[in-house]
Formats: sequence, structure tokens, C-alpha cells
Amino acid sequence: AVAGTWRKIIDYMPNAKILGVTATPIRTDGQGLSEVFDDLIVGASMASLIDMGYLVKPVVYAPPTAVDLSGVRKRGGDFDAKQLTERMDKPTITGSAVEHYKKIAAGKPAIAFCASVEHAKHVAEQFKAAGFRARSIDGTMLDSERRNAIEDLGNGGLHVLTSCDIVSEGTDIPVVEVAILLRPTQSTGLYIQQVGRALRAADR
Repeated sequence: AVAGTWRKIIDYMPNAKILGVTATPIRTDGQGLSEVFDDLIVGASMASLIDMGYLVKPVVYAPPTAVDLSGVRKRGGDFDAKQLTERMDKPTITGSAVEHYKKIAAGKPAIAFCASVEHAKHVAEQFKAAGFRARSIDGTMLDSERRNAIEDLGNGGLHVLTSCDIVSEGTDIPVVEVAILLRPTQSTGLYIQQVGRALRAADR
């Protein structure tokens, strides 16, 4: 609402009543929303949604040591995509993710969140080399191709879908059981959106 085109639209209609709906009212650029909105209605927390059965309780696995991101520049409040890709797009890092997927969740529908389109392609290739059905999707593909890949993850045609941004927000694939976080972020909103892809309850 406070960015570029949307702000022009809002300013053009000063008497309009505006309802902004989001699960993550947080901006990495530090811009507040008070210039557009008067009130914030706080919805149910993630913990309460888990208690009510709308979300599932996660089991979290993490490596004993974090990737060294010292010196990676920040742009717009988050890590610079090019430098982040250079740190994350390593066969050893991806190989570790593949091995742990094989050990912990082999065959379960998973989304791997990557630092760039190229990174997503490399991750998909390593999953395929390990015998899993995997595919990367990005904004250069036809809508039908992306839709088919997302549907394949939902119906068992794929084990792993990899992407940068395409399925971070708003994508509804309740059968997803695994979120593989290969894109470190400074954005609380992006983190919540990514893990949220694997927290939706589904009838199995």
C-alpha cells in the first residue's frame, strides 16, 4: 500500500475507505503503514492457530552451524540476492539439505526456498540426481507450466518444488509437509510466509 503504484492509486482516491489484508504487516524497508491505515486489527497468532487446528505444529531441524553470512550486503532491509546466492549455492550446502530430506522426510511433498532462480535450478538438479522427482519454477515460465508444477507437487507427481519468490506468498498447497529453507532472510514477513507453506493442515 505504501509502495510506488499502489500509493499513487490510494492518493488519487483520497475519500476511499481502505482495508488492507495481510498475514505479515511488516516491511523490510522500515516504511510504516500509518500513512495509509488508521488502525491495525491483530488476528490470531500462529501459536493459537496451531492450538485451534488450523495450522500444524512444526518439527524443526537445523544444522549445528549456520552459514557464514558476514560481509553480505543488505538491500531494502534484506540480504543482497547476488551475494546471498554466492554463499548459499554450494554443492555441499545443497547436498546436506538433500541428505537430510532423504533421512527425515523422503518422498514427502516439499518446497525448497532458494536465493535466486539459478540457485533454485541447481537445487532441483541435485534432488533429481539423488533420485527424487524435483522441479524448479520461476517467473520466466508460462503460467500453465508453473501451475502444472504446483499441481504435480499437490498430487504426488513431484517430491520437491524449488523456487525463488514464486511460492513464498499466497500459494495454497495444503499437502506440503516440508519447507527447506535455503534462503536466509532478515525479513520476518518473508520467513513467516515461507514456513507457512508447510504449516497448513490437510486431510490425508
